[in-house]
Amino acid sequence: MNSECDHERGAIMISRELCKRAVGCIRRLRYLEFTENALYYDRWSGSCPVAGYGFEQSATEHLIELERDLLLCPETREIERTLRGALEQEGASELERGMARWLTRRVEEATRVPLELAAELSAASTEGERIWAICRDRNDFQGFLPALRRQFDIQRRIAEAIDADAQPYDVILARCDPSYRTDELDALFTKVKAGVTGILASSRSTWDAVDDSLLAAADRRSEQAEERLLADITLLLGADSERIGRWRVRHPVTVCTGPRDARPSTYLHGSVSLFQTLRAMAHEMGHAMYASSSSQAVVEAGLWGGVEGIMHESQSRFFENHIWRTPEFLSRLIPGLAREFEEFADVDPCALARMLNKPTLKVSRLAADELTYPVHIIIRHEIERDVFDGVLSLEDIEEAWNDRYETYLGVRPRCASEGVLSDVHWASGSVGYFFSYALGDLYAAQIDHALRDQVPDAFERLSKGDPEAIITWLRDRIWCHGQTLTAPEVLRGASGEDLNVEHYLDHLRSRFEI
Repeated sequence: MNSECDHERGAIMISRELCKRAVGCIRRLRYLEFTENALYYDRWSGSCPVAGYGFEQSATEHLIELERDLLLCPETREIERTLRGALEQEGASELERGMARWLTRRVEEATRVPLELAAELSAASTEGERIWAICRDRNDFQGFLPALRRQFDIQRRIAEAIDADAQPYDVILARCDPSYRTDELDALFTKVKAGVTGILASSRSTWDAVDDSLLAAADRRSEQAEERLLADITLLLGADSERIGRWRVRHPVTVCTGPRDARPSTYLHGSVSLFQTLRAMAHEMGHAMYASSSSQAVVEAGLWGGVEGIMHESQSRFFENHIWRTPEFLSRLIPGLAREFEEFADVDPCALARMLNKPTLKVSRLAADELTYPVHIIIRHEIERDVFDGVLSLEDIEEAWNDRYETYLGVRPRCASEGVLSDVHWASGSVGYFFSYALGDLYAAQIDHALRDQVPDAFERLSKGDPEAIITWLRDRIWCHGQTLTAPEVLRGASGEDLNVEHYLDHLRSRFEI
């Protein structure tokens, strides 16, 4: 096994019997999680008819109750206490530390958050997604507002139950990824926003001259042509078709059900442009390949799937921005484009990359270019923070949203569907998750810097149709660890340093200051 994935490093601090019991407990919890995710996939993919939502929600709430019973039973509590005690000593292995961290976090939340509140969040999320879809189609923010109030109220009560003395938004962020506090994010985002706006101002006139009209030629595609190009992307990225299946949905998402079962999606045919559809597939493929590539030792310990939040988003953003948008990757995609559209027969990969990377000020996060994307996230983060700090009411967030878009990006949503209703996250219970997309960008840039330094010919090989150097490096340094490490630990191990925002800003300058 490569040293980067040597999960047994360190002394064995717990007995073989305790390890066996801990693994058994974790795996039983993961089986319940698998079932919950399978039900989520069933609803989100449209397989479950609307009339079946109620029964599926009842089943989900029963699974939550079973999970709570397992976490709070005397045996699990004893295992968790013993694990935590053993790991207070020096020299514990990566797997031991990972098991202790994974189990402790869940036992502590189950102890503090009442079952009724957890079930209420689940029900509000299922119903919220349904209401969001209706209100988005109708452009009806007022109709969505009661569901939004319910979500934020539940999130605040959960935060108070977990830690009544902490700032609620800090607790909410930590539930998504405990790596950074609100004040740390604010400081990072101040640097990012200044860097992005500076680059945009200095290069805007040059980018405005880039002719990207060729891209529209691909929008007359048939569904069959689109499917062939999606298959091309899957192959070019080196995905394992036995582990990864594709599907279509209104709002792309990846559902990771098992250690070798990840289900990335992209947009329904014709709902967005071809290149946005392809880019979304590359993004979700990053999630899927990360989730399904934990080492066998990690799988057996039940810690497969990757670190939720920042680390997972770093992999999706790496695939989207540091692979899919590069001339090296596009040089391999162009033959497929030319197969479907004669206009692409003679296009230069660098020219196509410039078209796809052209900064365009838009109101849509999902359609945003790479340079301005973090500003979309910062707007959402600031609104969430201000709501939890009590300086912004939910009734006023549509206006606050529109005003910040106009101030930060110079564009204003024409309606709620283009603005405050454009994302499903608040409806589905993912309050506090947005920051991980922007931090994922920072992590991805630092990972890209380390990869190019350690494997100088990786992208040259990609241009020849061989992604294996990139995939192997990611698998050995990031994917193999599953959930055994924290996001900062994975980044430090892969890149040799803690988060350094300058790698991200250097990447943006290199790509956009032309």
